[in-house]
Amino acid sequence: MKKVSVIIPVYNGKDVIGRAIGTLLQQSLDDIEIIIVDDASTDPTPQILVELDQQYPDRLKVILKEKNSGPGDSRNIGLSYAEGEYIGFLDSDDYVSSSMYEKLYLRAKEGGFDVVDCGFYQKSTDRAIVFTSDDLCGELTPEKRSRLIASGGYIVTKLFKREFLQREKILFRNAYVLEDMDFLTHVFLTAGSIANVKEVLYFYDDTEASLSKTQEPGRYIDAALSAMKAVYLVGEKNEDKKIREAIEYAILQLYSYSIVMSVKAWQQGLVTKEKALSMLQNLRKEKKDMVRGGYDNPYVSEKIEKQDISLMKQNDNSPKALLT
Repeated sequence: MKKVSVIIPVYNGKDVIGRAIGTLLQQSLDDIEIIIVDDASTDPTPQILVELDQQYPDRLKVILKEKNSGPGDSRNIGLSYAEGEYIGFLDSDDYVSSSMYEKLYLRAKEGGFDVVDCGFYQKSTDRAIVFTSDDLCGELTPEKRSRLIASGGYIVTKLFKREFLQREKILFRNAYVLEDMDFLTHVFLTAGSIANVKEVLYFYDDTEASLSKTQEPGRYIDAALSAMKAVYLVGEKNEDKKIREAIEYAILQLYSYSIVMSVKAWQQGLVTKEKALSMLQNLRKEKKDMVRGGYDNPYVSEKIEKQDISLMKQNDNSPKALLT
């Protein structure tokens, strides 16, 4: 069994995939499996991967998909091939410290943790952060689970015990964006323990071609609605008050952002008024079915701006009024 399997989904990544794979080939961990899943790229990415596979046949697994289906499906395919004791994920346009997976693996083995997190650096905002703070580490209680859900974070800064993911049947939705939101929620609800490495080891390199920046508004709203439903379904049966509040906060985060995006899309002439109204009405309907509590949710009042809360309330009352 390999110590760590790192899965990279890639689509049209000819300009960045070499760097991502390079940082994995340079890892200080001596037993790492690199799995690259090409999502039917239309640029030279597949040829680059075939050449790298020929150059490093003992270190790479390259899977070339015939049909484009998004990073969620690509990661699931990667998981089906993974043999590592722990699983990591790397986005094709990002890169990592050469010691990242050794440090995460050693920390995971030190306490037998299901999940280990580290810090990341975001180039566009010049921001560095570790989402899993010290007080959230260790054996997970309902209080810690709720705060982890509300804190959010990224799959790419973490290692996950493969046996844990398999036991809990945690997989990704076949979606192009926001496909990891319910994945992380599911992880935080079911993991037994979590730890951190308080170092910046992952580097998020914003690119203009990233999926989240090229989404057509209507398509993004559809993705947000799917994520809202998925998060709701993951936590639907959990009756712990704090966890319910955290899950509803996560749903309201998406609701808030989608309202702003719908209105801006209309203001910028990207969609018609009728289309914007339809998106807002659909958001209101779905939110009403999923959120039991109100906006006095402590996570909402702490983490969402008052102006955005006001917009959500306005959409609850009259989506049409937001487009006047």
